[in-house]
Amino acid sequence: MKYVNTLLIFLVYRRWKPTSFFNFFLPELQRDGYDGIFSPKSRAKTMGETERKFVDGCAIFYRTSKFSLVKKHLVEFNQLAMANAEGSDNMLNRVMTKDNIGLAALLETKEAIFDNGAPADPAAARQPILICTAHMHWDPEFCDVKLIQTMMLMSELKTIAEESSHSFRPGSHAPDVNSIPTLLCGDLNSLPDSGVVEFLRAGRVVTTHADFKDLCYSTVLRKLSSAEKSGDDFTHSFKLERAYDNEVMPYTNYT
Repeated sequence: MKYVNTLLIFLVYRRWKPTSFFNFFLPELQRDGYDGIFSPKSRAKTMGETERKFVDGCAIFYRTSKFSLVKKHLVEFNQLAMANAEGSDNMLNRVMTKDNIGLAALLETKEAIFDNGAPADPAAARQPILICTAHMHWDPEFCDVKLIQTMMLMSELKTIAEESSHSFRPGSHAPDVNSIPTLLCGDLNSLPDSGVVEFLRAGRVVTTHADFKDLCYSTVLRKLSSAEKSGDDFTHSFKLERAYDNEVMPYTNYT
């Protein structure tokens, strides 16, 4: 695969079939110094071996000379919907029935990542970095599902980052999720003015946002928020910056 730029250290994909990953891209990219992880959508678990091969999923590749894989994390939105439903028919009938996933890789840097030589302190050369990709539900009629899936993803990433902070920095009493560099990619299936993009960009979205469709999610979603229980917003803990400008790429597909 000569088209792979040797300066790239991460490659993140979604909507790949297992056969594409294992039979072509993984062995080809391994020849160029990468390794990767893959997971199909949740419905693959309910299928036989033949049918499972055609279920698409998410993949992450990383350059092995610069990073080692600490742990792979699969985020299954339907399982999280079931766990957080608390009797909500909408969570069970609208959110749980969608088999979208998120995939995260907790990586650790190697000395080769430093262009000017490794730090004097060997421990400083081992820094965590969290890479995540996700594929949200596609249907515009289910904007509530997309937003809730995004909230679930950020809640899970918070847990991963906090656990990683304790592991890499033992003795830290108050883990800071923003102390671990995080790269979030994905197919959000959402417009720039959507609740999904607002939540990620601003770190919060009002509990009465139109994308929730007045379906009374407020109580069951509170545990996914980092805000106080009495707040009027759902929030996440990350300080995210956008990687591209709308003027450069107003949309990525047209239907």
